[in-house]
Amino acid sequence: MRSLPRTEPFLLAERCDYTEADLRAHQRVMEEFARLRSFAPQSINWLVPNFRNVFRGGIYTILRLANHFRKTKGVRSRVVVYNSHHGTNSDPYCQELTRGFPDYPREDVIALPDGRAGEMPDADAIVATLWTSAYVALRFNRTKAKFYLVQDFESLFYASGTEAALADATYRFGLYGICNSPGVGEAYRLASGAPAVSFWPAVDPSIFHPLPPGEPKHAPGEPKQVVFYGRPQEPRNAFALGMEVLSRVKDALGDGVRIVSVGADWDPVEFGVGDVIEVLGLLPTLESVADLYRHCDAGLIFMMTKHPSYQPIEYMACGCPTVSNINPANRWLLRDGDNCLLCKPSISCFTEKLLTLLTDERLSAKIIEAGIRTVAGASWHREMERVWRFICKQG
Repeated sequence: MRSLPRTEPFLLAERCDYTEADLRAHQRVMEEFARLRSFAPQSINWLVPNFRNVFRGGIYTILRLANHFRKTKGVRSRVVVYNSHHGTNSDPYCQELTRGFPDYPREDVIALPDGRAGEMPDADAIVATLWTSAYVALRFNRTKAKFYLVQDFESLFYASGTEAALADATYRFGLYGICNSPGVGEAYRLASGAPAVSFWPAVDPSIFHPLPPGEPKHAPGEPKQVVFYGRPQEPRNAFALGMEVLSRVKDALGDGVRIVSVGADWDPVEFGVGDVIEVLGLLPTLESVADLYRHCDAGLIFMMTKHPSYQPIEYMACGCPTVSNINPANRWLLRDGDNCLLCKPSISCFTEKLLTLLTDERLSAKIIEAGIRTVAGASWHREMERVWRFICKQG
């Protein structure tokens, strides 16, 4: 056989291969499930990508659902790390998982390297959670039902090419969709034609909440504080746009503003903003994240794909007024001039709005109040119950 390069597009194309026979077998499972009038799974295999931080938004949502069904429905929820970086050693994943879910059974955490996901146990249902895992779900037929937890339209993460095509193809596998946010749900239903449920991403109000009434964000004389979701490796977060905007804000306010970046570790000197931004990187706990947001006067977040990210939701819950980009997929959440400020992708427009927010106390108070009201309407328990009813074909 010809020896091809072992770079990521070539590896992905190989891992995502399937035959017409694979597709027919998959379709038979989906057709049989479609004929069921009700469904009560006793076991679910959750196909989870390799992870190092249980509290990262997408991973935490997957595990939150798995744990909820385990504890409230008696389901055996197996966490199957289908592309394990630790071979078949599940210990690193168990240790990390139990930071967020202390009583999760170790025997229900399974690590499998790429190419060996067929070795996972039989289950009543299987849930793909990242586009690459949809290919594992397609080839795994020792199950009665197949679902796809879609947390963003992941084909948009790539330039047009091999990766984008492979990701986009998963939306036509006929997998029943469990969609994180109404915008993602609308996009998935349109692309797939498959049944799908949407849920509102929520926050834990015991962690993400505003300061007590009357308590100031800063001591007298301290600068205003802006937090930026800065991830230079993720194009959808428009890092370059953020650098330009925040540099202009710093030029305008000088020592009157402190700007911090969270979400990733990077060197501000490398990007020419060593005197503009302090990089806090990945904070160790959700409590430390919430405490930071409570003491910020503005939160800047760009999201150019279908999901709004958890940041604006967490900002709002903590009383941190949000500034973000106009995105039609996120109209269900973000309302310009009401619970946030939205802009077209213009450096000058963003700079003007951010400066206005930092200097107009009446506007800031209005947006903070509306943001708190917005997120107060969502409950993780209610949203997870909605997903369960969908899985069980209860409407």
